[in-house]
Amino acid sequence: MQPPTQPQQWPPQQGPYGPPTRPWVETSETAAPPQRPYLPPGPPRPPRKKTSPVTVVITVAVFAVLLLVAVVTKVATGDASTSSAQPSSTAAGKSPNWNAEQQRTYLDTLSALDPGLVANEDRAIRRAERICDRILNPPGGTMSLERYVVEELSGGNATIDEETAKTVIAAVKVWCR
Repeated sequence: MQPPTQPQQWPPQQGPYGPPTRPWVETSETAAPPQRPYLPPGPPRPPRKKTSPVTVVITVAVFAVLLLVAVVTKVATGDASTSSAQPSSTAAGKSPNWNAEQQRTYLDTLSALDPGLVANEDRAIRRAERICDRILNPPGGTMSLERYVVEELSGGNATIDEETAKTVIAAVKVWCR
């Protein structure tokens, strides 16, 4: 038989961690925030105007045509603007006098040094023209021509050192006069 249980006292006189330290006191910090008064909903919003699928198609078509015109205009005028914006021997008024055979010889020289230098032949030709411009019109400053060629040709598909740059300069000087 089990001993009779005594009824629980409320509030408990002894908790699992000892007697209560202080009685419960409701303060402004422990009290529930005041309730906002009930406000009925305001007037209903006006219905949104539905957009017709035809209007969407026409708008997209107009933007596509404008984008196409902008791209075509940029491509058509981009070649002339980029060649005049980049420093080259043609911008200085001196055209590099090199023909297709000289260009092929120059590209073959670069390819023998590092095939990555001629991964993009047009870029290799543009870089050669900038090097020629630097030879014909040396700017002031402390950067040597070899260092300029290293920075001009390194990156992307190839990296060269100053010894290789001297070979490149010699190859450019063949036609750059």
